[in-house]
Amino acid sequence: MTNFRKRSKLFSLLSGLTLLLGLLTACQDGTPKPATSPGSTTVAATTQATATTAASQTTTAATTDVAITTVTPSTTTVAATTAAPITTAAPLTTAASTATAVPVTTLAPSTAPVQTTAAPAGPTPTEASRGPESVFAYNLFVLEDLLLTQGGSEIQGKIGVGRDATVNFYSLATSITAGDGVVVGGKLNLSGGTVRGSVIYGGGLTQKGTNFLGGSPVQKANPLDLNAQRVYLEKAADGWAAMAPNGTTSIEYGVAKLTGSDQALNVFSLTATDLASANSIELTAPPTSSVIINVNGPTASIANLGLRFSGLDRQRIVFNFHQATSLTLTSISVEGLVMAPRAAVNFTNGGLKGAIIAHTLIGGSVRFENYPYLGKLPTS
Repeated sequence: MTNFRKRSKLFSLLSGLTLLLGLLTACQDGTPKPATSPGSTTVAATTQATATTAASQTTTAATTDVAITTVTPSTTTVAATTAAPITTAAPLTTAASTATAVPVTTLAPSTAPVQTTAAPAGPTPTEASRGPESVFAYNLFVLEDLLLTQGGSEIQGKIGVGRDATVNFYSLATSITAGDGVVVGGKLNLSGGTVRGSVIYGGGLTQKGTNFLGGSPVQKANPLDLNAQRVYLEKAADGWAAMAPNGTTSIEYGVAKLTGSDQALNVFSLTATDLASANSIELTAPPTSSVIINVNGPTASIANLGLRFSGLDRQRIVFNFHQATSLTLTSISVEGLVMAPRAAVNFTNGGLKGAIIAHTLIGGSVRFENYPYLGKLPTS
């Protein structure tokens, strides 16, 4: 019994020493250790590791732009965090598909055939702009020589001269904004005045104080096909002359009354003597019709003659001096085309609202207003 008590005291003493040694060891480490069992220490370490893992997962979630309000160190949280990128990836794939579809939709219309508009039809023969008929586009066309010495006036439209041209103090081609203004096959002599449009000459050029507004004159061999134009114009005059009259003509008290009813073409016939004895012409015809007035005789002289008409288009009226080799026009205002391809024309102190075609022309103090002929052309 005594030995047992001795042994119990010894065991208690050893236990106390052991506890004392543990406390001394803890004080030397500087880290207070809770008085827990080894099993509790393992749990704390595990919790700390889980917290560290959760912090890593939080960082990863932030990198993938997934907003996490609360992160708990649990397996469920980790699974949700992992699923977030998968959920986010689906809209990105859908957006890429939509973006690809947009160019396809945009490009579809560009493959459709382009609708084109047909080019306007070319000029009809009545517009006098094809082949030899282009001569009717001139305001003044002279097969041989032109001499205008009395200046101070103008020629608005295009001018064509087969041989030599001498013009003093005229404003030439004033309505021309592009293309040829003056075309002369021979020598061109100018004094003063202005010229619009391009100037083309075949022989020499002499000018004094002339202002070329369309550029410097250009020399070109045979700019006008004179022989072809001569043949065409003489045949055209004869073709109109061969047309049978379908209008009525009467001369009373110095008034030549010409009346036609055809909607397309009205033809009249006068002698040069009839025209010389008249002091006025009254012309009546439908406004849509072309009017051909054939004047017969080798010599014609017209002075102080008035022309009255209503509703007619001056660009569809022709005074056809098809036989004349001499034509004098004085103090007269003519409306329409004066067709005299065989005549030496003397035109002074007057005006023209239309065009004139002559073999030669001299004169001055005449204003040529540009109204090219657009009516019916003769058949060849």
